Amino acid sequence: FSQRSLSTRSRERASRFSLRSSELMGLLPTFGGDPATVGQKFKTYVGIEVLIWFPGLYAACYTLQPTVRIVSTQLGARAVKASSEWLLQNAPKWHASIAKLSTRVYGGPHKRAFAEWVLLNKVLAPVSFPTKLWIAHKVVERQTVMPAEYMASLQPPAGSPLAGGMAGGAGAAGGAAPERG
Repeated sequence: FSQRSLSTRSRERASRFSLRSSELMGLLPTFGGDPATVGQKFKTYVGIEVLIWFPGLYAACYTLQPTVRIVSTQLGARAVKASSEWLLQNAPKWHASIAKLSTRVYGGPHKRAFAEWVLLNKVLAPVSFPTKLWIAHKVVERQTVMPAEYMASLQPPAGSPLAGGMAGGAGAAGGAAPERG
């Protein structure tokens, strides 16, 4: 086999299993279009981030104490001990600064929760950021539906007794009773 034939075959295999950019863009929400919509999507994202995600994650860290729970297991304790020994041998200055920092962080529940909050925000960012953008896109997309279409979707079916609505007059909702004959 020649080098050229190997590279050609590997390119052919890669092209079969890769997404084209146009296919990938079809999977992502479109943020283009009306500048007011893009601005509204950004405002919605910021609202999700500041009013829901940040306080929710902090409350979860404060109440659930993930690092305390992990370190209290045998596997977690062994991992902390092994990493501490490795740092002590290979980077003693880092070990000293991390040990000093950990005593400060675990000095109070608010400090610990804040440190866990920062760590989880960084670890979860590759998943949480696009998810929050997608949610903001969907929220704004639903809000920008034409009001007439939305109101029409709320109307009961034509044959329903509620079809007359409140504007149906006396016989519709709470009017005079029909005469008996």
